[in-house]
Amino acid sequence: MGVVATLQQIRGHGLVTDAPKTDRSRLNITLGPSTIELWRVVQGTQQLAKIEAGPLWRETGYVFTQADGSSVLPDNLTVEFASMVKELERPHLTFHGLRHAFATMALQADKNPKVVSQALGHSTVTITLDTYSHVLPDMQDDLAIAVKNLLKRQSQMD
Repeated sequence: MGVVATLQQIRGHGLVTDAPKTDRSRLNITLGPSTIELWRVVQGTQQLAKIEAGPLWRETGYVFTQADGSSVLPDNLTVEFASMVKELERPHLTFHGLRHAFATMALQADKNPKVVSQALGHSTVTITLDTYSHVLPDMQDDLAIAVKNLLKRQSQMD
């Protein structure tokens, strides 16, 4: 799956499709098995909607669509996501917040910052590290402990 365009709702212009900000923003996204299964369900639902809509169907290629295939308004998606989070009694999280949660958890899980940066479509790893520097203090402590343990093991082998 890939990110090849952006969709924004701009006052006075309606929905505007544009190219991603940078070449690195054009992403190929690796999905886990459960997400791929969910994606197949969404595609199946869209195929049924396409049959029901008949000639009124709009082929947009969007993941989230209305019953006629047209795009969901970004603001509506945001509202629906917030409603779902509340209904599931989960801690407050915005749709865009998923991106930040992903990056924070990946860095806390000691994933390579360069790989995280590429997944986010940042133009440089510096942007990622500057944006998520709040995660780094704990990572520094973990690094110091890991090096200490390696040195301790090395001295025990000597």
